[in-house]
Amino acid sequence: HPDSTAMSFRVRQLSMLATPLEAPDVVVRNMEGDVRITDDTVTLRGVGLTLPQSRIKGALTYHVSAADVELNLKSDTLTFADIPAVYPELPERGGGRLDLKATIRDTATSEYAFTNARLAVGDSRVAGRLGMAVNPHMLELRETDLRFTRFTTELVEALVPGLRVRIPGSFTGRAKLAGPSEALSADVSGTYDPTRHAPFQFTVS
Repeated sequence: HPDSTAMSFRVRQLSMLATPLEAPDVVVRNMEGDVRITDDTVTLRGVGLTLPQSRIKGALTYHVSAADVELNLKSDTLTFADIPAVYPELPERGGGRLDLKATIRDTATSEYAFTNARLAVGDSRVAGRLGMAVNPHMLELRETDLRFTRFTTELVEALVPGLRVRIPGSFTGRAKLAGPSEALSADVSGTYDPTRHAPFQFTVS
């Protein structure tokens, strides 16, 4: 039987230094949940994670042979500095709350769906949904609908490697985005406040 070697158990308290794939380490102060291990998968259900400054609940599946990770997580208390393994370009400061469904692949395109987000980095704030597919050669946005408050171009450039915004400043408004970075479909409206010029309102669709 394919599951004849499966092993299941309940973790009630565990601390560790986790190194998923080749990503940065994740410091886990405590983990609890149901674990099931088969020849090719490690599955965690009903998981509660306590990181240095974050609290996360949900499920995780690790596919051993492919070295892929599937995540279905929710956090009402999230600090970016705790989770560089999820998306290495996240800033070290800031955080908030969000739900995340993701498939993080070792050698192929990783897919992320961030929903119910309310996040802040300094004075920059964003709320809504962000979907994306990422590999070392491309970034594609999917079903993205975000509301921004004083969101700076410096932060955008940090989050999207290789992107350079010609007129630095900050944006307050709403953006619906879809498609690859080189052929992006955008429905954007709001106020842009350039660093060296007067603010102005605009709409792009």
